[in-house]
Amino acid sequence: GREVWRGLHRVAPLVLVVCMVHFFTALEHHLYMTYLYSRVRCCDGSVGNHLSTEWDVTDPPLVESMRLEARAMGVVLHEVDGRIGACDMPSFPRSSSLWTMSARCNNKAFVEDSAQNVKSNMLTTKKMLCLFVAPLVGATSDFFGRARVLQVCAAVLVA
Repeated sequence: GREVWRGLHRVAPLVLVVCMVHFFTALEHHLYMTYLYSRVRCCDGSVGNHLSTEWDVTDPPLVESMRLEARAMGVVLHEVDGRIGACDMPSFPRSSSLWTMSARCNNKAFVEDSAQNVKSNMLTTKKMLCLFVAPLVGATSDFFGRARVLQVCAAVLVA
């Protein structure tokens, strides 16, 4: 009985850290990405916010899907030669699979690309910081002990 408790006591900090990392990764995906999507702006008339033709919708099945969805909403879709301009897309409701999750940009491809670019830059920065912080945490844990440093790191992660 005692040996089991001693073993659990040794493993508990590791389990705590793994659970916290999993929890914060899930939060990052569900909250942070949604926030990033909501901040993207385009086609609002301000300087530099007009999208180039590379963001036009040209894929026939997607154009047809947009056409049907717009017709169901009672909106006229502006298309030229089976192409929908990047800034000519209607604002689809939340219930639609074509909803962009941004109140300021109706081009789903641009919104997704912009948010994913920000996230990839942040992940790169996070990895670079870990590269420098890990040796410092290792040296600190050698001096103060693993358990104390693990508890401080867990507290910092939660804060």
